[in-house]
Amino acid sequence: MFLSFLLAGYLSALNLLAPRNAASIAGITVLPFLIAGLLGLISETPTFVRQPMNLIFRSAIVLGISVFVLYRCGASLWSRQKGWVGKIIVGGFVLLPALWATSALFSVAMWVFHRE
Repeated sequence: MFLSFLLAGYLSALNLLAPRNAASIAGITVLPFLIAGLLGLISETPTFVRQPMNLIFRSAIVLGISVFVLYRCGASLWSRQKGWVGKIIVGGFVLLPALWATSALFSVAMWVFHRE
């Protein structure tokens, strides 16, 4: 669960700079979850997925949005800004989720490697 929040922080920041790259990365990272959900749904033996439909629906939504963005996306918001003021504002919006994801990553790392 933590990995999905971490990726969401970085992908939301990347979405403003390079939306096609963000859609590709989101699609690639969600495919294993979709495959795990489908295998959990059709397999007769118990798998590590308790409720495969949760993985299937969420993964299908993210994958559908990623495919839509790949086919319909134009120029990024960063490249459409003409002046420095607009780029600074977009940069601020890019930095906020990326800094949150980085601080969350470091806080978990400090918690894991905490030595008394």
